[in-house]
Amino acid sequence: LVRRSNERLDRLDYFEKVDIETVPTENPTEVDLKVKVKDKNTGAFSLGAGYSTYDSVFFGGSVEERNVFGKGYHAKFQGMISGSSSRFILTLLNPRFNDSNLTTGVSLYNLYKKYDDYSKETIGGKLTFGYPLGEYTMLSWSYRLDRYRIYDTNWYPSSVIASSEGTHWSSSVMVEVDRDTTDSATRPTKGTKNTVSIEYAGGVLQGDDDFIRPIVTSNYFHPLPWDLVFHWRGSAGALFENGGDIPVFERFYLGGIENVRGYEQNKISPKDSR
Repeated sequence: LVRRSNERLDRLDYFEKVDIETVPTENPTEVDLKVKVKDKNTGAFSLGAGYSTYDSVFFGGSVEERNVFGKGYHAKFQGMISGSSSRFILTLLNPRFNDSNLTTGVSLYNLYKKYDDYSKETIGGKLTFGYPLGEYTMLSWSYRLDRYRIYDTNWYPSSVIASSEGTHWSSSVMVEVDRDTTDSATRPTKGTKNTVSIEYAGGVLQGDDDFIRPIVTSNYFHPLPWDLVFHWRGSAGALFENGGDIPVFERFYLGGIENVRGYEQNKISPKDSR
């Protein structure tokens, strides 16, 4: 329990060092805990440039403060521009709304991405709420509203791309349950992290996109000799129609450094029947 308390303090990400000392008391069956912490910088500013085969040359930066006004509020603005994409995201998070266990957050974003067969530009926002279900489990739900445009399609687009061309609205809600027993939020060495989520778009929420998408993700960490860590990750999902069209970019794709190495980004996908 003392070790777990240390882990939970470390997860706050406010302290550079946490030291819990046991102090004897007059009762031989009890001890006091003396907790020493060393504050760490909660603000960060970064600028960078790089190159990747997917984005080509890119420039990016971010400004972040994880303890705004000393109240634990989290604010972050990040931006990135490359030859094939750009993204600007502003995120505000209150992990303890009115000193309760309720987490609230809002994100606003402007995104652009050039794919092989089309380009997509998105302006939107998301409201997020979370509530703990015990020490290791978090229930969260969110609402997302996007206005996006599909354009610059190739000369002979597939039927699913042709049906997505133009300006559309996307309205969806997501419910997620996350169980995390790892020993660190940033550098885990043991434990598991499992997530079950389901997203519902269209239907009673209106909008032009209609789908239901459940996803299950599992991570397992185990310490090895020489400060090595074994990490296993698996994910499975499905996509169902919800009385209307499913846009091309909401479908599942594989390929690239993030999942299946040896394939180009998003190249593992169904092919047009034509």
